[in-house]
Amino acid sequence: MMKLQFMLCMSLWLACADSFSKAQAIKETMAEPSHSLKVGYVMLGVAYMKRATNFYRDQLGLKEVHRTDDVTFFDAGTISIVVSTAVEKSPGSTEVVFSVGHVEKAYQALNRAGIKFEREPHQITDSSWAANFRDPDGHILSLYGPK
Repeated sequence: MMKLQFMLCMSLWLACADSFSKAQAIKETMAEPSHSLKVGYVMLGVAYMKRATNFYRDQLGLKEVHRTDDVTFFDAGTISIVVSTAVEKSPGSTEVVFSVGHVEKAYQALNRAGIKFEREPHQITDSSWAANFRDPDGHILSLYGPK
């Protein structure tokens, strides 16, 4: 019985140590300002752009910062709210977007920590890149910033 308890304790300790090592590796890699994860945008899938824009701008009073046919950005303080009818943004869907100094470096650090990406770094605009992954419950998360 004591041997079984000892083995269970050691297994638990090793599992905790492994988790701590991964968390520490992420923390150390992300400690550099260009790698830190900070929420920059919350992207919301909407059915009708005009209705969503009117709600966020006219009713909530958020300042409209930028608009295209299928995306509108609103200043919401330290983050931006983005409403979108773009592909893969069905009404009610949500995406949390982390602003990073270098997408490729953050991607590599998170990949080493065991994050499985659905989409590797890809170009969004002339100067902006993104990489997408999901949390264990299926929420869409992204890295966004310069390559």
